[in-house]
Amino acid sequence: MPLLHGALHVFAYQATNLAVTRRIQAVGCLKRYICCGMLPELSGSCDPYLCLDIGSTRRLRTRFIVGTHNPDWHEQHEVYVADEAEQITLEVKDADVVGSDFLGQAVIPVADIINGQLFDKWLDLTDTSGQPLFCRDKSGDKQPSRVHISIQYKPVGSEDLSELRPNEVPRIYFPQRPGNKVTLYHDAVCTPGPVPGISLAGGGLYSESSCWDDIYVAIQQAERFVWITGWSIWTDTMLQRQPASPANSLSLGELLVQKAQQGVGVLLLVWDDTTNNMPGLGPGVMGTSDEKTNAYFKDTEVTCVLCPRQGGVEDSLLQKVQRGNMFTHHQKTVIVDTALTPGHRPAAMLNEVVPTRRMLAFVGGLDLTNGRYDYPSHPLFDTCAPGGPHCTDMYQGCVESLDNSKPCPREPWHDIHARVEGPAAVDVAVNFIERWVKQAGARNLFKLVGGIGLHHRKVDVLIPEGLQQYLSAGKLMKGQVKDLSEMRVQSIKHHDAGLEMPGLPPEEAWSVQLFRTIDSSECSGALQNSVDDAECWTTCNALVCCSFPGYRNRDDCTHARSLCLQQLCAYLHSSFLLMCLPLVHFWIVDLGTTLTCKYARAGPVLLRLQPLRRASRRMPTAFTRQDSQWARAR
Repeated sequence: MPLLHGALHVFAYQATNLAVTRRIQAVGCLKRYICCGMLPELSGSCDPYLCLDIGSTRRLRTRFIVGTHNPDWHEQHEVYVADEAEQITLEVKDADVVGSDFLGQAVIPVADIINGQLFDKWLDLTDTSGQPLFCRDKSGDKQPSRVHISIQYKPVGSEDLSELRPNEVPRIYFPQRPGNKVTLYHDAVCTPGPVPGISLAGGGLYSESSCWDDIYVAIQQAERFVWITGWSIWTDTMLQRQPASPANSLSLGELLVQKAQQGVGVLLLVWDDTTNNMPGLGPGVMGTSDEKTNAYFKDTEVTCVLCPRQGGVEDSLLQKVQRGNMFTHHQKTVIVDTALTPGHRPAAMLNEVVPTRRMLAFVGGLDLTNGRYDYPSHPLFDTCAPGGPHCTDMYQGCVESLDNSKPCPREPWHDIHARVEGPAAVDVAVNFIERWVKQAGARNLFKLVGGIGLHHRKVDVLIPEGLQQYLSAGKLMKGQVKDLSEMRVQSIKHHDAGLEMPGLPPEEAWSVQLFRTIDSSECSGALQNSVDDAECWTTCNALVCCSFPGYRNRDDCTHARSLCLQQLCAYLHSSFLLMCLPLVHFWIVDLGTTLTCKYARAGPVLLRLQPLRRASRRMPTAFTRQDSQWARAR
């Protein structure tokens, strides 16, 4: 059986003479009337879209075109493949309020594309039994149903990457950014200081820091804005706790309210668990406390927006309900302003103000919520005693109605996070801006770009010129973001060297590329056909940190591509990677390495790429497999 191992460059042109039977019309009418109360005259609507399947898996889907039997999609896609298959199947379907209706299929033998030749043809559509489909024209003559498709197969190693920076993943929304300072964290709390056994390339030992303590200080020192996204944000979270931290530390909610009262713009995007509003489900299936968080900030200067996963315009009513209830926003970021590094003297910005502050971002796998505060030693009992750091944060998701009187251990929590300073921190901020513009609503837009936001004429935070122009445009305040898309995209693709961290020695300068799993239904920045897939960040030649909100084929393809560029180690935290593992296997084998993996139903996936070199400045923590145990090697 032929092996497709590389990428398919697909251009979906159009289809003609699509046949919609009376049965499809009647079923569509019934669906609309029952589900939405729409009138029967809508029954004749044909809204076609095209799917491409390899084996039993769907690899792409176009948008649907409303009310036509001759759709013109003109969409370009790139599909990563690592599949043994005899054929590629194209299906044309009619989008409906609930589900879809089959309009025809065509088959392309893999032998016709395996040698890299361009396949560009009109194909006749058939039914599932192989019988040709027809549509009668106005004169009553039968016209064959057809689809126009172009596919070219590019095997691994045939792509020209000469214009990219070393290890940069191509065709991603955010390019790779040099000149960053990155601090890696494992677990929420660590004892700051040198770590024995982890040597730096320039000499000395790697010195680790404490994630939640650093986040607390960063928020405390912010003077212009604090922007937070999260799957869950718990206002009672104590980022600093006794005995290691001061006794007068504030809870997260108190800290954010205090900063807002000081005139700092505090904006929160929190995933809306829609099961909170369903009868009989109490505080919601996932226990994210989103409604409590929203109520806590209701009468304060903090703006908290609950945002569910929204269906796109191409989704049916059932798919939108499914997405809103089954999938989440999994981004965990904190973006603040901070003082410029001593010696950094950038020029005046467009508003003629010389910047005195810059952006700082935290991104990774740790939500600012209950149960996440933990040490590398992961104590189970001792810290739960009265006065201990877990006495009011006894989290154990496996035991119902848990309280401190029950003799069971707390649930330990191991995850990784990072602090990013430099141009990549601005990319994290751009992600927040695009989500806020899309999801926060017009009434909250001015809180981002007006008043004390970045649009203020006296703002002194260092941001690139293109972003300044975008935020200062009058159309943005009016919600006309489509007219500004070109300005925003060009500002993102351009690298501003003035944002790079000054004075970094070569061994401490990181190149960082930001990925995300998001589309145009979730933010104003995602392009309709862009390959902008992975909600993660990657440091070239070092580490990949991933966290999926749900299964999507394109995510797996992009992660496979980024994994194949890594030369040290990859740590992936996801319960939705089953499809990705065989795909990654093919990519890694191509590099002359081997892949071993262990994955759990809802836990981290740990991949080790052989040979694993000694950890250096680019990766202070490596992971190895010893016997049947997974151990952290220092």
